Amino acid sequence: MKLLLWHAKYLKYKDIRYSNRPKGIHSFPMLKSDSVFNNVLLAFTCIEADDSNEYIPIAIKEIMSVIDLVKSRRSVVLVPFAHLSSKLAGPEPALNMIYDIAKKLQENDLEVNVTSFGYHKDFEIHYEGYGHPGSVAFRSIPE
Repeated sequence: MKLLLWHAKYLKYKDIRYSNRPKGIHSFPMLKSDSVFNNVLLAFTCIEADDSNEYIPIAIKEIMSVIDLVKSRRSVVLVPFAHLSSKLAGPEPALNMIYDIAKKLQENDLEVNVTSFGYHKDFEIHYEGYGHPGSVAFRSIPE
């Protein structure tokens, strides 16, 4: 599992078209086609082929440690982002793990949103580099 974490002033995204990879990606319904989020921790998340549910608590711990550092409004946006690895899990297990991460984060009193899965998107991100620890972080689970 790979996590690229950014404390962003805002994220604006809009779905452009379905992805054609990996096979089977079209079977997933669109969650949201566009949205805007303010003062959030963006968690670009890539689930890899060998990842297991054992990694979810580690991911939660990493995201929570960064959210505590950045002092955002305790809001996280999970962005499925296959571009962080070439060893991708299939669409169904990847999406299930992302939803499990979202659920566990909500149990930690975070506002959690998940962008659409399996779509090419336009992104507009305002990242100021707030100058504090954790404003940008990368995690590879397991290390």
